[in-house]
Amino acid sequence: MNEIRDRRIIKKIIKKDENGIIDLVDIYGGLLKSIISKKLSFLPDEIDEVMNDTLLKIWSNIEYFDPSKGTFKNWICAIGTFQAIDKVRKVYDKSLTLPLDEGIVSQDTNLDENLLRDELYAQLLDLINTLKYPDSEIFLDLFFNDLSYEEVSKKYGIKISNLYTIVSRGRKKLRQAYKEENNE
Repeated sequence: MNEIRDRRIIKKIIKKDENGIIDLVDIYGGLLKSIISKKLSFLPDEIDEVMNDTLLKIWSNIEYFDPSKGTFKNWICAIGTFQAIDKVRKVYDKSLTLPLDEGIVSQDTNLDENLLRDELYAQLLDLINTLKYPDSEIFLDLFFNDLSYEEVSKKYGIKISNLYTIVSRGRKKLRQAYKEENNE
């Protein structure tokens, strides 16, 4: 049922029918806003802009959606996540260029900690994308979309014990990819 509904939305967006985006917002708007809000909890004024950027990115890049690599829902959630992380990077980069003598630099380290955490999330997402399907989707569902092992088990038709094996194997691959990326 969801697959058929998603295909209808995709077809509308491909045809540049604005009703496709309206349908997408009706069905997935709350989920997207939740994901974006979570990533931008310390930048609440940016949430609506990132939501709009996400919808524009989906509209402009719908031809790149590949159902063999995952669900439409996961694809749009990944776009929302990346858009939020991009906003964090832009704000972080901008804050690095602010003059120190203008008294606008805060002594509060929460912003720096949040920015660092989100930067690490971005790096982790890049590493997760190196995993093969369905491992990459399982990692996204478990660790970014906050699904439980039980929910993921049902979604992919995989025993929970096998999920633990997939996660363990995936973590080893991620560690190795991280070491290679950082020349360790």
